[in-house]
Amino acid sequence: MTKNLIIYEKTLEMIEYGTIAVRQFPKYEKFVLASMIRQQMYEVLRLIVETNKRTYRKTALMELDIAHETLRHLVDLSHRRLKYIDQKKYTLWMERIDEVGKLLGGWIRSQREGAQPVKHE
Repeated sequence: MTKNLIIYEKTLEMIEYGTIAVRQFPKYEKFVLASMIRQQMYEVLRLIVETNKRTYRKTALMELDIAHETLRHLVDLSHRRLKYIDQKKYTLWMERIDEVGKLLGGWIRSQREGAQPVKHE
């Protein structure tokens, strides 16, 4: 069950924080970059569900990894180049994104070794 996956729970936490963080974007960006970031966060969540349901996960994990990396770049752009979020929010948000990335990396490695993703007990 997807809800038992740690990566699923951590992604929900990332989405909760990210949704709050994009609210401080300038008004003219709320329907462009902020919307893209929100959409990308939900895409990561969707791909976690899809990947968990598949029998053969290699391609789905690669798509999930790409979506996650795209999200990382959009958030980085928002802070470093465009200065839409302050350092504190950026750091807290990136910690959550990095945590999902570490879990994703572990999932990818476990699939190479033939194991299943880590579940809550």
